[in-house]
This record gives sequence, structure tokens and C-alpha cells, in this order.
Amino acid sequence: MGLEESIGQPLFVRDTRNLELGQTGKALLPYARRLLNLHDETWTALVQPEVQGEITIGAPDDYISSLLPDVLRKFSAIYPRVMLKLICAQSTVLVPMLADNRIDMAFLSRGSRTKGSFVRSEQMVWAGTAEAQAWLNKPLPVAIFEKGGEARLHAERSLKGSQVGYRIVCSSGSLIGWLTAVEAGLAVAALRSAVFHAILKWSAVRKGFPNFSHS
Repeated sequence: MGLEESIGQPLFVRDTRNLELGQTGKALLPYARRLLNLHDETWTALVQPEVQGEITIGAPDDYISSLLPDVLRKFSAIYPRVMLKLICAQSTVLVPMLADNRIDMAFLSRGSRTKGSFVRSEQMVWAGTAEAQAWLNKPLPVAIFEKGGEARLHAERSLKGSQVGYRIVCSSGSLIGWLTAVEAGLAVAALRSAVFHAILKWSAVRKGFPNFSHS
């Protein structure tokens, strides 16, 4: 019995030339992909020899918290006896560590000095606390990463390109450092959208603010 017969509904819309997923097929697609991923993980775990050891991975702390949990979960399922060592630092710190083989791999902000496989692109947004509304102050108070990083470069380029007057009230190499300044109502900050959506009590700043298309 075929899959369409088992479900009792057509999965495809057919004509003399084209074959496309129908409404039921589109609903089934994400579940099918999850089953295939689970099959691949199960096959790898059972067939590959058991691997032991340690791997050191570097990433900026906002990547660690918002992008890597699913990656690490899958890796651990395939290689349960491999110990993970995580280095949280800016991309500018991780690049020389990778070159010197002090870390095995790294997730980095893409820049002129970075090489590797492209993983994903993510929109950045300006954000601050709804209670403080620091975005109303002039010049605009900004919390930002330390000099040298791609995130700071994009943020300052966006501000200057939009001719927004600003002053840096907090600079930190740690995400927690300048998030604390924003949480205290002292400033706004440029965040990757994944980080912003994890902080539901904050507000996205849109009207009248610089657009990251300048970056």
C-alpha cells in the first residue's frame, strides 16, 4: 500500500506536465525531514565505531546560546563519549586560536580575515527595554562590542550611514556585559534577531532608526 493510500489523501497535485506538493504533502514535508534526520543520526550512531576523546569548539557567546544547542545535541547523540570544550570569545579572538590549532573548530562572524563554510545569515535589529525607552535620548546611547569585531563594525557603519548622532555608553567583549547596560536602561544595542527573540521583554526599535542595509 502506498503512502497516499495509507493516509487517504493525495500528496501531490498532478497535471500532464507538472507534479507539485499539495496541501497534505506540504503539511507532511517537515515531519518527513525530521524522520530522515533521525534515521541518519541512528545509522551513524550504530554503524560508526565508537569515538572517544575531546573536541574544542569556539564561538561568540551569543552564537553559543542561540544557535548551537541543536547542533551540540545532535553531535552528542552521535558521539556520546566525546567531551566538548567550549570557548566563548569574540571572532577576533578565535581567529588566531584557530590558526594556531588551539581550538579544533569555530563558528565566526564572517569578515575579511575569516575562511570556511558559510552557515547562515541573520538580520540584526536595534533593541532596548520598553520601560526605559533609551532610544528617545539624543545623542543615541549605545551599548556595543569592543573594537575590532564584525558586529561593532556593522553597527557603527549603520549609525554613520543613517547620520544618527550617538555616543557609546558601554563597550564590552562579552554579550552579557552590554546586555546588562541595556537591561539597566542605559542604552540600546544591535542584536542578532535570534538573540532578540530570546529576550521577549525587550522592544525592537524600528521607526526612525538606522537600517542595517548600510552594513
